[in-house]
Amino acid sequence: MADKVKAESPTHINLVYFFIPLAEPLDLPDKFVQKFAEYPSDDDWKASIDEGKPIPRDEPTRIASLMFHQASTEDPDLSGLGSALDVAVKAFPGLSGEPRQPEGVRVRRTVVEAAVELLPFQGDEPDEASVSETFDRAIEYIRDVQRAYRIVCGRPVTLVTRERLPIFVPLAFRFRILPDTAPSWPEELTLFMTNTNLSRALPTDKREPIQEREQCEQLGRFVELLRSDRVFSRYPDFVREADTALRYQGEYRVAVVLAATAAEVLLDDLLMHMLWEEAYRPEAAAPVFERGLATRVRTQYHTRLGGSWDVQREGPVQQWGRKLAALRHRVVHAGYSPTEREAAEAREALFSLEGFLIRLITQQQPLKTYPRTAAMLLGEPGLKRRGLLSKRYTRLIQDSNEPLWVETFIRWRRVVAQCRANSSDERIEPEARRAKTLAVISPNGDTSWWLFDPEAYLVCAAHPPTLTDKVRADLDKLSDAAGANSSEPISVEFSSIAPDPAIPTEWIFPYRALPLFGVMVDKSDLTP
Repeated sequence: MADKVKAESPTHINLVYFFIPLAEPLDLPDKFVQKFAEYPSDDDWKASIDEGKPIPRDEPTRIASLMFHQASTEDPDLSGLGSALDVAVKAFPGLSGEPRQPEGVRVRRTVVEAAVELLPFQGDEPDEASVSETFDRAIEYIRDVQRAYRIVCGRPVTLVTRERLPIFVPLAFRFRILPDTAPSWPEELTLFMTNTNLSRALPTDKREPIQEREQCEQLGRFVELLRSDRVFSRYPDFVREADTALRYQGEYRVAVVLAATAAEVLLDDLLMHMLWEEAYRPEAAAPVFERGLATRVRTQYHTRLGGSWDVQREGPVQQWGRKLAALRHRVVHAGYSPTEREAAEAREALFSLEGFLIRLITQQQPLKTYPRTAAMLLGEPGLKRRGLLSKRYTRLIQDSNEPLWVETFIRWRRVVAQCRANSSDERIEPEARRAKTLAVISPNGDTSWWLFDPEAYLVCAAHPPTLTDKVRADLDKLSDAAGANSSEPISVEFSSIAPDPAIPTEWIFPYRALPLFGVMVDKSDLTP
């Protein structure tokens, strides 16, 4: 730990630098930079208002920057420590001395220079827990980039973890004052203990590096996509895990199971999004997923997309059924150990299925019926590359009257999952004592009161509470504002009020009562 690490004024930003070697090199431009910023959550923002110390919602609470160095150096134990030390010494020109490198095998490495803002700390120097927490954040950011890299390049990547890192990585502290002040570089480099394991570099194959600006920008977009948990974002991550298990770890059973899971996630996401686009209520969509995947494949896709979905007829669906789904069944239920060839064929069956679905959704009739689903599956670049980004399509994507596709569908999917949980042992019983109090104000000034249990994700009507003069005055101001500025109802949370639930108590899904919880593509949420 650096001695006497201390900010001299509140204007300082305390940065900690970690130099983290990756298991496989990423073919990014040398010194490629990916930046991150975290913003206050809704809960933190509301809490700051309740405490009388509001924090800006548009100002980051923590910043981070990842620089990807391409290094070729001698690693004495192939753990990556030698590469990380080499990059760290070059990054800070003010170091008084350079650590000596033991002789070893020359390897190619990608080392990430992770500069992450330390959260405020007490005393002269940050405690170990604070630095460790910051290191975990750095690892999370790097993993996001690795996931996006897999999508852009199509190459399997082992996600960085503490356990896969060398025992130590280089560490340094630095203060970056406001932009008009010259930065001071670290004068001391020390080591941070990550774990008690050793790892070794894996051999790399010949591949073309990412150099084009468009690809670098695309990688940044995929970072945001993966962090959003939007539809189709989980599929490529399962593919990455399956590829890594197959190519780097030799775990053929794991690779088959993960590839089968990827196929099911892709098929289910596609069907869910089509049902959402058909304006199915989530309660009506949930029973569709109570039947097995094989039944859904046989009954749900052909009428919507066309194509052959008969597992007895030659084609991508038959390949999925025989070489992936059936093989996964043998692995899971019979403990079968597939060969490398079988695992590779399962992987090819997965990609054949993916291509099949893309071809179907981009045909004229499905594209007309499910334009939002196709846009979410392919993205604007994918539509443009296939010559499908027509003026009509562009108008739909830019239509301000459309609901926010990503957020609305995520809420819809959550209600579907909740409906399925309610019919099983996973159901969470709602409780008024842990519920939040919300007032829903209509444009005409009428106010209804609700209790929202976020854990059970249900709401119930509440009796109008007794209000203090101050709360009543605030509520009147909000009612006036709602009537003057909006044709839609608004909701406001009151943390200091705990009304009683209405009797008889009926818990319903939030989208049926609360603004900003909408799930329907046609905005019919509040329709009786």
